[in-house]
Amino acid sequence: MVELTDDPSGTDLSFRPASVDDAETVADIAASAFGPSRHRASEIRRYLRWEPNYWVLAEFRGQPAGVVGSTDYGPFAYIGMMTVRKELQRRGIGGAVFRRLLEWLDEAGVSFLRLDATEEGFPIYAGNGFEVVDRAVRVEHPEPPRLSTIPGPVRLLGPSDLDDLVAFDTPIFGAERAQLFGAFLEDFPDRSFLSTDGSGQITGFLFAQHRRLGPWVARSSDDAEALLQAALTLSFQGLPAAVAPGANPAALELLDRFGFVWKRESRHMQRGGSGVPGDRAAIFGLTSFAVG
Repeated sequence: MVELTDDPSGTDLSFRPASVDDAETVADIAASAFGPSRHRASEIRRYLRWEPNYWVLAEFRGQPAGVVGSTDYGPFAYIGMMTVRKELQRRGIGGAVFRRLLEWLDEAGVSFLRLDATEEGFPIYAGNGFEVVDRAVRVEHPEPPRLSTIPGPVRLLGPSDLDDLVAFDTPIFGAERAQLFGAFLEDFPDRSFLSTDGSGQITGFLFAQHRRLGPWVARSSDDAEALLQAALTLSFQGLPAAVAPGANPAALELLDRFGFVWKRESRHMQRGGSGVPGDRAAIFGLTSFAVG
């Protein structure tokens, strides 16, 4: 593992790896920047369990100040969760911690990088060689919907479905997500849905997190709609949201038809590699902006 050492310039800013033990610290930084969230610490803890190697914590005068993480999927890495404590923003901490992560990934031989950029972060990413290849649209339902019936082609996912699920998803996402799916099946056993055709072959899946619909993948709009209907039989803690790729207009049309409204957009950017991996037109909901 590459060591992250103090900033060699001798300034007040230093860097170190973030671990699962830092989940509350990272959640506190995010709460300062974005406001409180009931499940953020558990979500960050899950991310740090998936990928313990590529998270950087910045400290300003010895106190936690900023963070950025990356999930290495093999063919590419997904960067996310770049956050700086609110009172320390606009001091160059975001750019510094991001460049430190890029140095670390470069030393580890991880060169194909992807991320979803906010307006605030876009200049930093563009200045470090990232190019826009798509967009990601976050939508939210203005009131908690509650349907009563799970459609016939949909059932709950189980551990025995994992191998087939990975085989179905990998060419669509562009990389294997077995570890992520295993963690979600453990954390959301009654909120994980699978759609199949008449022969029992997988046609889609949806993990309904406490507030977010995703990861959500389907081969057709009909399959995606059946999965959405199943998810909306559940209760949510707050208003359910989804993040859909711009490359899948059918996802945006479906969510609009079910009453979801636009909240914000991000530019989907990448550096290295060639072309956009996988088939974003079959992705109806990202896991999150942090891990794709």
